[in-house]
Amino acid sequence: MMRVMRKYMKVIIWVIVISFVAFIFAAWGAKWSQGQKIKEQYIAEINGEGIDYSVYSQKLFELSEDFQATTGKTPDKEIKKNLEDQAWEKMIEDYIVSREAKKRNLTASDSEIYLFARNLMFLPAWITNSPSMHTNNQFDPQKYLRFLSTPNNREVIRLIAHYRETIPRWKLQTIIASGSRVPVEEAKEFFAKREDKVKLSYVLADIKQIVKDNELTKNYDDAKLKEYYKANQSKFQVEERRYGKYIFIKASPLKEDTLKAKSKIDSIYTMLQAGKNFADLARKYSEDPGTSKNGGDLGFIKADSEFSEKFKDESFALKKGDLSKPFLTEFGYHIIKIDDEKALEKSEPEKKKETKKEDETAIDKDREIKVRHILIRIDISEKATTSAAKKANQILEAIRTQKNFDKVVTDNNLEIHKTKEILADKTGGNYAKELNDFFLYAQKSELSDIIKGIEEDASMGYYIGQLIDIKPAGLRDFNEVKEDIAMELALNDAMDISKKQAQSALEDLKNGTAWENIEIKPKETEEFNFFEGHEVLGNESDFIQTAWTISLDKVSEIFKSKNGYFFFKVKKHDPVDIKKFNASSGLIFMGINNMKQAWIFDAWLKNMKTTLKITDYRDKFKSKGEEL
Repeated sequence: MMRVMRKYMKVIIWVIVISFVAFIFAAWGAKWSQGQKIKEQYIAEINGEGIDYSVYSQKLFELSEDFQATTGKTPDKEIKKNLEDQAWEKMIEDYIVSREAKKRNLTASDSEIYLFARNLMFLPAWITNSPSMHTNNQFDPQKYLRFLSTPNNREVIRLIAHYRETIPRWKLQTIIASGSRVPVEEAKEFFAKREDKVKLSYVLADIKQIVKDNELTKNYDDAKLKEYYKANQSKFQVEERRYGKYIFIKASPLKEDTLKAKSKIDSIYTMLQAGKNFADLARKYSEDPGTSKNGGDLGFIKADSEFSEKFKDESFALKKGDLSKPFLTEFGYHIIKIDDEKALEKSEPEKKKETKKEDETAIDKDREIKVRHILIRIDISEKATTSAAKKANQILEAIRTQKNFDKVVTDNNLEIHKTKEILADKTGGNYAKELNDFFLYAQKSELSDIIKGIEEDASMGYYIGQLIDIKPAGLRDFNEVKEDIAMELALNDAMDISKKQAQSALEDLKNGTAWENIEIKPKETEEFNFFEGHEVLGNESDFIQTAWTISLDKVSEIFKSKNGYFFFKVKKHDPVDIKKFNASSGLIFMGINNMKQAWIFDAWLKNMKTTLKITDYRDKFKSKGEEL
């Protein structure tokens, strides 16, 4: 069953995400107004109940953050207006759902939150899309499980709040749309498009390569670039940008903190040597919340798995059935046991890359091992935290006295971190929200007080920040964007060249040139399905339809993608195996049914909106110059 679930993970995540819309994150304190605040703070009134401005602004912040995380871009004016409208609609939807769930007594228990957080099918998009959760551009479950094992991490707190709000919504959706049914033929069609895969050999006249080969960016002088700059000023509008720097004084565990953890792990090791069951002790004592409930099971790991080098060194030094002695990593003390091991199958290219002489001390890359572990963390005592706070205050006073941030920091052997540009609706880095708030409202060169917080690696400590610069809202300076303009113009011109090159290559092929001898070297895709499309060639409907209907090895017509013009032939096309559908039909039905339920629930929400009396106060905040 688990193999089937993993195989259909992308589909399930995709359809579940349609059903699961994030609420206001409770951990950040966004609440519906209970009438205790003055009316001037209301962004809206719904059926006479005031909705505080902070509820709307938090929703807009979340949408903007998701947009930037997904696209890597800052919203322009048009996109920002669209996000504002989405935030408004979602605020109203959340109001409807919150009231209805409360009326029906629909809540989320701690055990339900744990089950949802551990089930990869129910992860929110901001987790699965996060680069910090990826290995080789793919979501990495092991990274996610390690993320869950840092309970003081603000993003874990955010995830818990997400489930505390979305689980009641999911329950409500299930009740509202309980009558939806999935016809068998509809499920089979969905299955076929998901399961059926093709592998292509393609010839692409890549526009980026054309720009590079022809040095096209040198074709435009400043006059041409400025002409484009003036004609497209809306592209270069930017809100106020702020830049800061900060230091982090980590609260490190004291000797007695380490000895306490060492004593605990040693006692567990003694019990294991006496014959106690590893899984039972892991369930009872391990402080890794991601694995303790399943007996410390980490599954099979490889030499290139995303674990610390020390952990992998200790693990791969053992054989099946072996038990390690306690050892220390940055996460705490571990004991590991090897449940199983198996040889890795190697492809021919991998075999050819192997050198004749291998480092005898290196990790054995020819096998993967099934690992269990027990983790005992080194807790940071109040004494250690107090010590870090004292040091932070001493450094702060030295900076204030000497009026030289960089010198004092250097004298104390600390690292200075500089932020990326900080916008009103964007954090500048992976640091405490309170520090980001300081940067948003500080004056140039202003120094913060000490700010307690958690670093990205879940280390507790204290920040001291200083705002370096403020760049006002308006047009980006021409010199900031001239290289970007040159590249945009060059890529546009390269598209015309790409079309001619693709046409020429196809003509050569028709005149007898062998496929492998085409001037533009053919490349091969990995197998991909109907829904995914291809990361280079795209998912344009004519291209996808052709890829699924063209005869094997027949050359296609020319298609256009964002990367240039291309043509292809199908190297492999795996037909659908109906037996797999019969084995997996439960998951397929569940996926399609979730989509149907989402559509029914959306229709119910729209109908409920028509029954509300809504007073919109957004113009009041715009007139005050508030950022919406």
